Amino acid sequence: MPSEKLLAEAKDYAVQKTLFDLLGAGVDSAFVQPVVEQFRNIINVGGDYENLVEELRLLIEGSPERLGVLERYTKQVNKDAISQFNSNYNKLVTADLGLQFAQYVGGRKKDTREFCIHYRQKFFHNEEVRLLGEGIDPITGNKLTGAMLNGRIPFTDGSSIWTYRGGYNCEHFFVGVETIFVPKDVVMRAINKGYYTPSKAVKEHFGI
Repeated sequence: MPSEKLLAEAKDYAVQKTLFDLLGAGVDSAFVQPVVEQFRNIINVGGDYENLVEELRLLIEGSPERLGVLERYTKQVNKDAISQFNSNYNKLVTADLGLQFAQYVGGRKKDTREFCIHYRQKFFHNEEVRLLGEGIDPITGNKLTGAMLNGRIPFTDGSSIWTYRGGYNCEHFFVGVETIFVPKDVVMRAINKGYYTPSKAVKEHFGI
């Protein structure tokens, strides 16, 4: 069973990441930039000072009919903090147990990102997960472009992909899996690419 030390590490990460999103670069892209853009739009179309103040107030605070960007952003941060805590814990447990493969799990909704639609329920060697974080399709070797990068969180890389996954508000997770539960073609792909050296027991299990 994973140690309490792992749980403590995951909790600490969740706290630090939430503070970063509330006070650091995250707030700039999700809160400050929309306000600045709205300010520019109001200036461009003209209007007096009172209208400017009211438009910005509605944007930030919202109204009974519409959430303001501040409330929307705070809710997003809270949701991401919980999801990222879970996913970071999965990463720590996978490493602690020495698991070399993972499955990208989660459902599909009308707003599910292209990245998650494409990779959900698929199995990967940990090195292939790293490649996904670097923006490379681990199967084809092609660089991820266009819609595959929609909603991607800045600073996503080969390590943080376990935590950030498909991006903001992502509800999918990489979950470590014992090798014997991984499809044979995925295991063979990892072997052929030099990512994985199977044990005698694994060879016997898959008949290789």
